[in-house]
Amino acid sequence: DYLIKPVNPNQILLVLKKNIHQREIVTEVTQTGYRQEFGRLGMQMNENLSADEWIELYKRLVYWELELSATDGAMNDMLRMQKEEANLNFAKFVKKNYEGWLNNPEHRPVLSTDVFKTQVFPRLRNGRKVFLLVLDNFRFDQWRMLSGELTEDFDIDEHLYYSILPTATQYARNAIFSGLMPAAIKEMYPDLWVDEEEDEGKNMQEEALIKSQLE
Repeated sequence: DYLIKPVNPNQILLVLKKNIHQREIVTEVTQTGYRQEFGRLGMQMNENLSADEWIELYKRLVYWELELSATDGAMNDMLRMQKEEANLNFAKFVKKNYEGWLNNPEHRPVLSTDVFKTQVFPRLRNGRKVFLLVLDNFRFDQWRMLSGELTEDFDIDEHLYYSILPTATQYARNAIFSGLMPAAIKEMYPDLWVDEEEDEGKNMQEEALIKSQLE
């Protein structure tokens, strides 16, 4: 900070307090903000949310998780319990809607099988160059930390999609590269499919799956 002369002792005291207690001030402001939103988030997650609304709720929970990560206190425990409740409600939401998503491709959120169709192919058709980078087991909160370091060099257009089930590599990751559900991969390309009980690596055929989808 800086002071302009003439300076009185009270000004010096205020500046010292502000800097010495900066962490406590930031903590208090952050915790007050989450305390005010806690009730709204709780009410929202118990409503009949759409797929897009669940995504927005998840973004808010991750936002507060990152904001509170530098603080200590009861708010962290409240957020942890709220995330657990959100996980339970989200699991019920997926269980209720998942079969319908599979049977009605036109009326569902973007799934693993749709990533190429919705994000890669439109750009290729428009003559744009595309570099696809897949980071496995990379959570959204981790991405948010990284993306903050990239904003000076890149324009970021952020979209979330829903993984197919199971979310394990053999299923969800191969569904991205093939554009197909696991049962369809096994039926159409039996030589590229590895059953669960086999010892062979489950993601050894990604290049061939991408090639088949591009063709």
